[in-house]
Order: sequence, then C-alpha cells, then structure tokens
Amino acid sequence: MARKQPFTLSYDQEPKGQLRAIEAKYHSLIRTVIEKQLLFEPESETRNRKPLQQPAPFEALGTPVWAR
Repeated sequence: MARKQPFTLSYDQEPKGQLRAIEAKYHSLIRTVIEKQLLFEPESETRNRKPLQQPAPFEALGTPVWAR
C-alpha cells in the first residue's frame, strides 16, 4: 500500500501570537499534535474539527439590505 504524501502546513501570525499566552513548555506538544492531525488528513471531520464552508461570492449575496 502506498504511503500518503504529507500536506504542507503553514501557520498564520495570529495563532503564533496566541501561543504566547500558553506556557512555553507546551509549545512543542501543541505543534506535534497539530502536525499529527493535519499533516496527512486535513479534511477528515472529527467531533472538534469541522470542515470549513466556502464563502459565497460577493455578487451572489444580492443587494445589501441597506441599499434597498
């Protein structure tokens, strides 16, 4: 059975800032768990991880309420 190729993970600046609120001794554990869960199966749904909804295109929303 062929092994799955890993996805590429890139981190935004906001979570990096949020990590500062957590003790440094937990940073490697958090990073390890994130990579374990998201590196090979980022789209699998779990109880605490729901798939993101694609936003509707701006034109599909119609005329804004305040413009009527």
